[in-house]
Amino acid sequence: MENWILAVDNNLNNLEETQQEWFKYHVFVRVVKSMQKALRLLMNTDFLLVVIVADTIEYLPHLASSTETYPPTGHFFIS
Repeated sequence: MENWILAVDNNLNNLEETQQEWFKYHVFVRVVKSMQKALRLLMNTDFLLVVIVADTIEYLPHLASSTETYPPTGHFFIS
C-alpha cells in the first residue's frame, strides 16, 4: 500500500523539492490546484494528510461540505 499526501496549492514552484523530501520517507505527494479536484480525489482515495495552502478563505465552504459528506480519515493542515 502506498502512502499519499494531498496538497492543494496554486504555487507549484517547490513541487519537485517537496516530492523528493517526502519520498525519503516512502510517501508520495499529489498536488492539485483547486478544491474541486481535491474533493473528487478525497472521495476515492485515502490520504495520510491533506495540506491546503491559500491566501483567502475561499476553500472553507468546500472543506465544510466535504467533511459532512465524507468524514476525514486522515489529518488536515491548513496554511
